[in-house]
Amino acid sequence: DAQRALLDALMGSDRNLAQGERGTRSRHFYDPDVCKYYICGFCPHDLFTNTKSAMGPCNKLHDEGLKREWELLDSSQKRKYPFEGDFIRFLEKQLGELEKRYLF
Repeated sequence: DAQRALLDALMGSDRNLAQGERGTRSRHFYDPDVCKYYICGFCPHDLFTNTKSAMGPCNKLHDEGLKREWELLDSSQKRKYPFEGDFIRFLEKQLGELEKRYLF
């Protein structure tokens, strides 16, 4: 999975398609294989690499174009999607777990 994620990041997830078939599917930030945390700011899987708290590689797509698409939405359009609230809750949960591990 880590090698597949690396190849996807370097060559795109459509790397195995024939030349004529590449790029025909348009992606959107709300697609299920897109990392919602990444489009909201950063992917937590990229933090703490090579430490005890490493989460391992993310198995979702990180795409700058989709991140820009999200950033261009106004706040009323962003509220239609739960991504930012989910991201904050996830980070709060991770922070709580790290505090338990290292402070107690």
